[in-house]
Amino acid sequence: DPATGAVQGLVGRVSSTTSPFRSFNYATQASRSPGSTIKPLVVYSPAVASGYDITTLLPNTVRDYNGYAPSNYGGIETEDVPMYQALANSYNIPAVYLLNEMGISKGISYGKKFGLSMENVKNELSIALGGGVTTNPLEMAQAYSTFANKGIMPTAHLIRRIENASGETIASFK
Repeated sequence: DPATGAVQGLVGRVSSTTSPFRSFNYATQASRSPGSTIKPLVVYSPAVASGYDITTLLPNTVRDYNGYAPSNYGGIETEDVPMYQALANSYNIPAVYLLNEMGISKGISYGKKFGLSMENVKNELSIALGGGVTTNPLEMAQAYSTFANKGIMPTAHLIRRIENASGETIASFK
């Protein structure tokens, strides 16, 4: 629930050969690269906050950044594209270009604002594509809930309250 952060449903593993209470939960315990799903968090949000318009034209042909020359999936290159189209098509080239223009530190600071662990991330342009960043589906869902909650990121939580046998609340999420 983007307004409260309460998790409505979570599937991280559907079966286990061991106890279901000792299973590895991919939704909460996995540590993987977010890949292109990070673009709105560390590239496009800070760009809009910095004054870029969603119609700002961005290059979409391969460029070299001191030996780092990202390409788009399938080798696609086009004329300049508006930011909203670069996001919709998940193009890599405009995302890296924009992060380079804004500064890597701005992308890292926004990753932190969205609740991602950015402490051990190298100061490299590849973070625009998820390079060096590790997270899990629960953290990404929490970060993305910010967009649906008018810019306020709630804390994701799985337990709303704990009641005793008499139905009295003994603890609740605050």
